[in-house]
Amino acid sequence: MGASSSKIKARLEGAPVVVVVGAGYGGLAVAKALDKTFNVVLIDRKAYFLHNIGALRVEDGYEHKICIPYSNLLDYGHVVQAEVTRISPGGVYVYGRDEPIDFDYVVIATGTSYAFPCKIAEPEMEDATGQYTGVRERIAEAQRITVVGGGPTGVELCGEIKETHPDKDVTLIHSRGALVPGPLRDAFKSKLLEKVQSMGVEVMLNERVNLKESFSEPEAVSANFVPGTRQLTLESGATMETDLVFFCMGAHVNSKSYEADFGGVMNDDGRLRVNENLQVEGFTNVFALGDCNDVAEIKLGYAAQNQATVVAKNVAALRASKALKAYTPGHHVMIVTAGRNGGVAQLPVPGGKVMGSRFSAMVKSKGLFTANQWKLLRQSLKDAAGPSGGDEDVEPDAVPRLAQAMQISEEDAEELLRGLPVGDHSGESFT
Repeated sequence: MGASSSKIKARLEGAPVVVVVGAGYGGLAVAKALDKTFNVVLIDRKAYFLHNIGALRVEDGYEHKICIPYSNLLDYGHVVQAEVTRISPGGVYVYGRDEPIDFDYVVIATGTSYAFPCKIAEPEMEDATGQYTGVRERIAEAQRITVVGGGPTGVELCGEIKETHPDKDVTLIHSRGALVPGPLRDAFKSKLLEKVQSMGVEVMLNERVNLKESFSEPEAVSANFVPGTRQLTLESGATMETDLVFFCMGAHVNSKSYEADFGGVMNDDGRLRVNENLQVEGFTNVFALGDCNDVAEIKLGYAAQNQATVVAKNVAALRASKALKAYTPGHHVMIVTAGRNGGVAQLPVPGGKVMGSRFSAMVKSKGLFTANQWKLLRQSLKDAAGPSGGDEDVEPDAVPRLAQAMQISEEDAEELLRGLPVGDHSGESFT
């Protein structure tokens, strides 16, 4: 686990201890930001960072590009691989130890769980890459593939499959009347529907799979993909044959570790209620960011990184007895890919400008921010095991075009194109 006593050995003499629980996009960013001025302890059950933005890519060897070692992340802090069993105001408890890990500040960034292949909980990198290799092989073997759930994950998975295997029969079943539910423009949703249909995906809206009629163990299937030829029965009474089913729905907030001590400040979804400074209600030194807090915005890695910047500044401000910074959610932003060369985007500008495939491919679809994520962990994508696709570079004219479209500076546009949130401050000294 990497720690032998309740007090983590301090590497920065006299500096407070910040424990960050969860090494997703937000947790990683806040740990990196505070590393030079605080004694940071970053805890995650996995021995690697999962770049789940790229987890749906159907490409030989890509599984080695989305699992990134933590080896170069922190200069002074500790990355601890452990299962957190309890987060309390008095310390963080991990499996196999009776004594808590003490802290001066704690950042809860436990995120959400989601059906594989979007996310995976395997602790070891070799096991995770093996599972991704296996699911890619299952896709190659199947002719009729059904994806249940028309949110961003389901749509992107359909696009990836059709891009790589255009001759396969792909059906997307969604329980609502429009794809990608949430506070996005109707123009975005209709354009996305047109795009996936143009790729040959059959889209069934306002329809559901009858799990009891379709599976012998209906309670177990929605957490994973289900291989094997079978007949699906739909709620409408229709039936269809399929060889492989993916369930892309039902994200669950990872609240188990904090519900015993913070249950009184959780909402019905298990998210922690926070104030404008991202402090958990009633606690000065406890912060929550990303998927596990109740900030009213679309839960994306982009937003979690922006929140991480505010949390890092506020931890430093508390130490210095200075005023705290409020977090203000930006305009809604979403880019849903449709294979490597297409997709639809809604930009974070007033009115939510909607852009099509050329823009989406330029910003996200082509490279999925994978090369940049390796850089954020202070490594190179060329170091990835398995087949190497090289670094993804930003197209020469992409920066000025994006700056003009969003009415932002070219510097901010370049950050966005490389997968960073505008205003990211991970390289600053937080003193």
